[in-house]
Amino acid sequence: MWIAEKGGRAGPVDDGGADDEALERSGARRRRGTTIASIVVLVLATGFFTAIGAVTRSDASKAHQRTIRLDRHYHSLVRREQSQTMHVARLVRVAGAASESLDAFMATARVQADASNRAAAVLNHAADLFNTGKKPDALAVLQGDGNASITDLASATNELVSALDDVQPALADLKGPCGG
Repeated sequence: MWIAEKGGRAGPVDDGGADDEALERSGARRRRGTTIASIVVLVLATGFFTAIGAVTRSDASKAHQRTIRLDRHYHSLVRREQSQTMHVARLVRVAGAASESLDAFMATARVQADASNRAAAVLNHAADLFNTGKKPDALAVLQGDGNASITDLASATNELVSALDDVQPALADLKGPCGG
């Protein structure tokens, strides 16, 4: 401690070290206060960050569970789409086979219709000859061209029945996948 002397000069005063002890106690109190404040701040920060970690972990867990659900749903949709794609591909194959069978059937039907028209033309020609009094010519036409046209018509009709037997399974195959 310093005390002013006469003449304006200050000089040291010996107080037996009381000031030094007060300063030490004051510094120790400050250090103890700072230490306690640091411990309190550290405890609060630890609690705060623990709470943030728990919330973050909970949010991450919920997000992970939602991701798992979405992944399962996505895979379910993919499997359904693959199944539908295979179903459509089968329908296309079956429709193609049915189309080819129907094309063959229609070609056979055209041949049968042509044979029928030829037979009708021969019969009409023979009828015209008969009506004009040319019975022997009408008989010759019926025996020659008539027999040949009837044989062609019978053959074409048999081929048409066979083609119909071939097309029916293709149409049944097409009807099945279409739900009919």
